[in-house]
Amino acid sequence: MIKTHSAKCILTMIAAACVLAACTSQQESPDPVAVQQEIAANLANEVDLVRSTVSDADRANRVVGLLRERDRVISRHVKELVTYRQDMAILNDDYDAKRESFDQLLSAYNTEREAAQKELLGIITAMKKQTTAKEWQVISKYQLKRLHPRQNVYPDVKGGG
Repeated sequence: MIKTHSAKCILTMIAAACVLAACTSQQESPDPVAVQQEIAANLANEVDLVRSTVSDADRANRVVGLLRERDRVISRHVKELVTYRQDMAILNDDYDAKRESFDQLLSAYNTEREAAQKELLGIITAMKKQTTAKEWQVISKYQLKRLHPRQNVYPDVKGGG
């Protein structure tokens, strides 16, 4: 039951990241540099937490590697999401755009999104295999509390996103 709950929580986080990243109606924009610093600090703290929680150094190193892979998948997906939003805006601006063009764009994005979600689930499963139930409980609690989906998909300041 705990594994199912954790998987549901992670899926909810992924879905929330996609939904929140699509939201554009924010009254006051946060300072992008401060947000990037907070993200970096939270991710570094997560690595420290893994190293202090997972009792075996080899297993801890494998989990840290999986965390880095997770971050790469999320980063790649955020770029895909930004591209999708830009392409959707271009289509929306085109008065003569056909429904088929929207359907093709949405289908391609949904395929990419589903692949990213499956890849993330695989990474989560691999992390769980490297930890005990007690260790995972500590790690997942931190992830749910500190790694906010909206903040983790905030565009990189240097990228002009």
